[in-house]
Amino acid sequence: MTKNMTDSNTNGHIVGLYPLIKLLSDGRFYSGEHLGEQLQISRAAVWKKIRKLESLGLPCHSVRGKGYRLENSIQLLDAARLAQIVDDELGEHNLEIDLRAQVDSTNDLALDAARGGQSSGYTCLAEQQLSGRGRLGRNWVSPFARNIYLSMLWRFPAGARSLEGLSLAIGVAVVRALEKSSLSGLALKWPNDVLLNGEKLAGILLEMHGDSSGQCSVVIGVGVNVDMPQSAGVAIAQPWTDLGRHLSNVDRNKIAGSLLAEIYRSVQMFSESGFLPHKSAWEKYDGFFGERVSILLGEKELIGRAAGISDRGEFCLDIDGELRHFGGGEISVRKCL
Repeated sequence: MTKNMTDSNTNGHIVGLYPLIKLLSDGRFYSGEHLGEQLQISRAAVWKKIRKLESLGLPCHSVRGKGYRLENSIQLLDAARLAQIVDDELGEHNLEIDLRAQVDSTNDLALDAARGGQSSGYTCLAEQQLSGRGRLGRNWVSPFARNIYLSMLWRFPAGARSLEGLSLAIGVAVVRALEKSSLSGLALKWPNDVLLNGEKLAGILLEMHGDSSGQCSVVIGVGVNVDMPQSAGVAIAQPWTDLGRHLSNVDRNKIAGSLLAEIYRSVQMFSESGFLPHKSAWEKYDGFFGERVSILLGEKELIGRAAGISDRGEFCLDIDGELRHFGGGEISVRKCL
């Protein structure tokens, strides 16, 4: 099931601009007269809307005799196409796609859906987040229609302990989806980063709602850099990359649809069998195994050699022959220089 973007969106400003963005998305010139006819507004009203696009990071060129065009063409997500891709990859499923133009956070929207009684499989995607967030409270840079931002809701009956290793299982799903585009050099960094040639390509953020020891809901947030403008990327505090640097033709809808299918398939398996069936796949993509690394636990730093993961998805660190296990929480793992 899909929801229409305009009807489901709660931000009136962006909803008013979205039809114009759709007309200009191919990067070609269109006269003010043509745009006005299509939108059923005056040429003066078209001009006012064009000026507002700058605030979304969508600068336009205006040329006398030609009209207006976006500085760079964009690929907009299409709910019907996403649904078709998911149907083709999954067959029967209970995934519900809610596509938005602009939200504060897709995770927040999915958490609200959990509180409102939505069932497992509800998924929100957005063209832009105003307050996207990553792990450890970091900001997730979310320019309009450049990347993929999605959050899937799933309900678990056995509480927080049954969720051990879930973020790792989702990491495997993200890699599998991206590999369908013939990418090589993908790796996983414990617990929630996807790397491409050592640079961050995607991240995962899990947030829980409900009883930590009983019935609970988990929102699985995933962000993938597809075509990150350099100007937006300066706010990212670590080496990063995007799909556009490595693929000549990036189909944003195909990438997003494959992500939805693989995440759904992975979390469904996890809900039935836990993390262990995902362990060998995660180890295959472990980008830190055997490397000398440091673990930051608040103010404390531990240095050792990365020794893979436990059956519960814990990070294993070999410190002078002593093997120690570390779970989630406020832990950061880095390669030593």
